[in-house]
Amino acid sequence: EFAVLLRGCDLADAKRVGEAIASDICAIPIQLAGRPHVVSASIGIVSLSPGMDADTALVSADAACYAAKNTGRSRIVVGE
Repeated sequence: EFAVLLRGCDLADAKRVGEAIASDICAIPIQLAGRPHVVSASIGIVSLSPGMDADTALVSADAACYAAKNTGRSRIVVGE
């Protein structure tokens, strides 16, 4: 897992960035034991609201990421 902080970016822009990252990850050719495998990316996105601290934002993003994982592969979920 990793976090990407996008300064001056609204949720729509952040979702586009997430889609581009997921697309790039899925395009990486992976070979295991001589067989091709597809890598997927589940992404949780949150917007830092006034008064929200970094810990709260990370917990919210993590929850959104798990929601994306639980609804299928290669999904993006915008959290609260």
